[in-house]
Amino acid sequence: MKCNSLHDESRVDSNSGNFYQKIKYKKIWNNTMFDILAMIRVHYLLVFSLVFLQPLAVHSQVMVPVKNTSGVCIDDLSYQLYLLINDYRNSHDLPGIPLSGSLCYVAQVHAKDLVFNRMKNKECGLHSWSDRGRWSPCCFSSRDPDYLCMWNKPKELTSYRFRGHEIIYWQNDRMEPMDALTQWKNQPQSDDMVLNRNMWSKKMWKAVGIAVYEGYAIVWLGEEPDMKGEPELCNEQAVSQPDSSARKTITGDEPSYLSDVRYYLIVASLSTMEKANLVLLEYQQKGFSSARIVTFDNKIRISLNDFDTYARAKKVKTDLGAEYQHVWILER
Repeated sequence: MKCNSLHDESRVDSNSGNFYQKIKYKKIWNNTMFDILAMIRVHYLLVFSLVFLQPLAVHSQVMVPVKNTSGVCIDDLSYQLYLLINDYRNSHDLPGIPLSGSLCYVAQVHAKDLVFNRMKNKECGLHSWSDRGRWSPCCFSSRDPDYLCMWNKPKELTSYRFRGHEIIYWQNDRMEPMDALTQWKNQPQSDDMVLNRNMWSKKMWKAVGIAVYEGYAIVWLGEEPDMKGEPELCNEQAVSQPDSSARKTITGDEPSYLSDVRYYLIVASLSTMEKANLVLLEYQQKGFSSARIVTFDNKIRISLNDFDTYARAKKVKTDLGAEYQHVWILER
């Protein structure tokens, strides 16, 4: 094709005496166009790599947290620990701490990071974070603690824009919620954090996140409310909303059995029937005459009362007030 094109060009322009000049101009034009196209292609590849290839590299991380925590839920073991902590605070005349979906997410992410990516450096304590995710890695040692690395994790991972304070317990065995709480109660520093004593006396916890995972029990505490609200209980139809009512007594409604579907006011989840009986007695002594032990899906729980409609259950829950804001509704 090039020969035909060149031949046609020579035939047209040979009579004017500009044959070689035309060939020269054509080569210059072709070279110029080639350079322009090459530059366009280079710029295109550069833009393509910046727009498409960089996100692909980022998302190739082992664990990539996102800031959308709307789908966060809390499992039963973690929720048991939450109830135990609030019960412990109530026994010291302190209010319960509202559950935070954002801080639960931070606790869950850190638990998995510790399980899968825990640093081999013995100087790096449990508050350390690996470099295997979209967060700031750090080695948190007792000799040189990096407090900002811990405090800023809620900001890095969620829309919770305030500092977080972390308590961790680990054991090389199956973790029971009571094991963690017992350990923290026996350690003055963690006990003071939970009960806002001594150096923590000027702080008021308004949000808490909890995760129990593979031998780790992690609690994150915040001084500001979480606007994202509370998480649901995983695999359950649970509803738990903070209440502003100051009333602390349950209504006189007795359980009715006009419907096959029941709505239970769950106040505690226990690991053994022995513990459940002790907790049940405690709530009965507080005046909850309809309280009883319920077992669904091999889980042991304390129900303050149950109703045939969600609306009735929700009203009673609201009437309980802020002291029982941890109560949630289970449909069965």
